[in-house]
Amino acid sequence: LYFSASDGVHGAELWRTNGTAAGTTLVKDIDTSSDSFPSYLTVVGDTLYFVASDGVHGQEVWKSDGTTAGTVLAADLNTTAPNVGSDGAELTAHGGDLWLRADNGVDGYELFRIHGSSATAYDLYSGPLSSMPSQFYSHSDGYLYFQAYDLATGVELWRASSTSAPALVADIEVGASDSAPNDFEAYNGRLYFAAHTDGDGRELWSTDGTSVRSEADIWSGSASSNPAELTALGSMLYYSAEDSSNRELHRFDGTVDHLVGEIYFSGSSYPSSLTPVGDALYLVASDGSTTGLARIDSASGVISFFAPPGTAGFIGCMCSTILKRLGGRIFAPTYNDEMGSEYSYIDEPTYGLPETNRGDFTAGGWAVLVAAFTAVAGVTLRRVESQRC
Repeated sequence: LYFSASDGVHGAELWRTNGTAAGTTLVKDIDTSSDSFPSYLTVVGDTLYFVASDGVHGQEVWKSDGTTAGTVLAADLNTTAPNVGSDGAELTAHGGDLWLRADNGVDGYELFRIHGSSATAYDLYSGPLSSMPSQFYSHSDGYLYFQAYDLATGVELWRASSTSAPALVADIEVGASDSAPNDFEAYNGRLYFAAHTDGDGRELWSTDGTSVRSEADIWSGSASSNPAELTALGSMLYYSAEDSSNRELHRFDGTVDHLVGEIYFSGSSYPSSLTPVGDALYLVASDGSTTGLARIDSASGVISFFAPPGTAGFIGCMCSTILKRLGGRIFAPTYNDEMGSEYSYIDEPTYGLPETNRGDFTAGGWAVLVAAFTAVAGVTLRRVESQRC
């Protein structure tokens, strides 16, 4: 595991660990006089790419094979002045190459592709102004999809590959206005996303790579349903969306949009952190009194909602992504008045742990929760006492 950390001596630098104290070591002190601040760590093949500053080139793209000698500057994209970097961002692995947004000091923030230490620049919005490519999605059709800006079309859908020059897929909101496509997800042989038009608002769209089509006007008319967190599972595409009533969990069957079910019957449940595990979809939602964990069976569509017991019990914290998936389990930060904030995980019968690895449930509320999980959905909630959110 590679990460950025400071030991109080070298500043914020690149480290790695194999899970042991002895195996947790500094990879390289890139900036010996200050912090290099490694960020956007991205694996391409057997190479780790990241953005860092050595105090000479500014924030540029580096690569590492895990050794000190093999940790080197991959590409100095901005050579216009000393220690002025390209400010690379959105590093994405695709087709054996590294793709990113960066500023070479001449063309503005544009699309770049790095193969080893060879960099190729694509000036999508010709001249010094920026196309600001973002929302990169590596698709199995061989193309990298993203949104980018051009004066004539606004922020629209583009795609590129190592063998094909970047090209506009479609001007969805015709003219200089933006459709701003995002939340890409492959489903049913097409790429789905959310996009805006003045006529329908922000709704569900898809592309086959050459053309686009509107899939569902979930909130009829010019109002926006704002579909988000598109997640394919089984034969369905799930997402959070709103209509004239509430924001709830929806799914698309390839033809029609369906409301999966109202978790909060008197308002919006605000589904988030959609995470598939096996044939089930887990998500965080509100039932009006607390924020808890919901489980959707992809075959039956049955929703089970679980909230930690106790005063002010809830699932969630100030984390960028609340639910984490590891080894077939769902981990979630949980809180109640009996144990405070801790990480817990769902242990389905197919992922059972030895009794010696299971938490100590002395708190009555957690015993009730375990019983509820077992009785309602055949799952139990385990507490991991050594980790904190």
